[in-house]
Formats: sequence, structure tokens, C-alpha cells
Amino acid sequence: MSSAADAVTFPLEYIPTNNNSFISRHPSTKLYGIRNIDCSRGRVAIHHGCVVRGDLGVPVRFGRYACVQSGCVIRPSADDGAAGPGRTYNPVAIGSHTTIGENCVVEAVSVGSNVEIGARCVIGARSVIRDNCVVETGSILPPDSVVPPFSRVSGRPGRRVGDVQESYAVTGAEKAVERYVRFAREVKRQLNAKAGKK
Repeated sequence: MSSAADAVTFPLEYIPTNNNSFISRHPSTKLYGIRNIDCSRGRVAIHHGCVVRGDLGVPVRFGRYACVQSGCVIRPSADDGAAGPGRTYNPVAIGSHTTIGENCVVEAVSVGSNVEIGARCVIGARSVIRDNCVVETGSILPPDSVVPPFSRVSGRPGRRVGDVQESYAVTGAEKAVERYVRFAREVKRQLNAKAGKK
């Protein structure tokens, strides 16, 4: 699948963390409730223009090598579907080796490991996407959806349109690691070049 998730934009600056994650320092990147945003597994990339809502009293967790492309919004969903004061919210878990394409809105309870979500997708409130899935570009997954492992989802509303090959469990993870390595190498090169100019 060719998607915007393969693109890396430069020369934006990133904040490197002590666990080799990179968070965009662009003014359009907003991480609210930082204490509830967990990138501790390491090697997470959050690109410019992303909004991550950790300010709703529940954790938002990212797995190792998770990548959130530019312009995404990740927010917990309300238990009863209605947001506002006094509501309770569901935690969000984004699995390892998972890539969320540009300009997506994710309100899922869980996005499994080794999942690729194409650009401009909407993942509805309280949805669950199991491991090793592909959500095609522009898909809209309705609230409370459950996507089985090794599924390919497409459409508006998003529906299962086929299977992902079992080999994707390995090749998808390898692709996520390679993407991170290329990205991290370029960011570190830019940081070193900037430090050399001072």
C-alpha cells in the first residue's frame, strides 16, 4: 500500500527524548496532559501538527516504533459517546510498529501492533483494531467497530474488504523499523549540523 505514511518531511525540528523518541517542536504540535502520554517503550515519532489529548484523565500509550504522521488527532473517546464535563473516557493504546498516516482522527480504544492506517482516515470512538491490519487511505471506521487480525479495511463506512497476508506480521514490522531508522538518522544529522553551527 502506498501512503503518506511512507513520507518523511524535513527540515522540521524534533525534540529527542531519552528513549530515542522524537516529538515535533513545531508550534502546531500540541500534546495536552503530557503526564498521561506514554512513549516509554521508545522509538516513537510524533510529527508536526499532531494533537494528542492526554488531558482527559486517561493514558494515551504508544508502542515501540509507533509513528504518528503530521496533522493527526489522537483523543480518548467518552464511555457513553458524549464528550463534556463529568464524562469518563477510555484509555488509548497504540501498538508497536504501528503507523498512523497524515491527517487522521483516532478515537479508538486500541490500535494493535503492526497496523498501518492510511492518510485522512477517521477511526471512530471506542473502536478496536487488532494486530497486523491495514486501513486504506480515506477510510472512516464507525464507532464501536472491531477489526479482526490480518484484515484490510476500506471505504466510508470502513468495511473489511480482504485479508492481509500472514507474512505482513514480519514485513510490516520490518518496514516500520526501517522507516524509523531512516527518520532518526536524518533528524540526528540535522541536530548535529545545527550544533556544529553554534
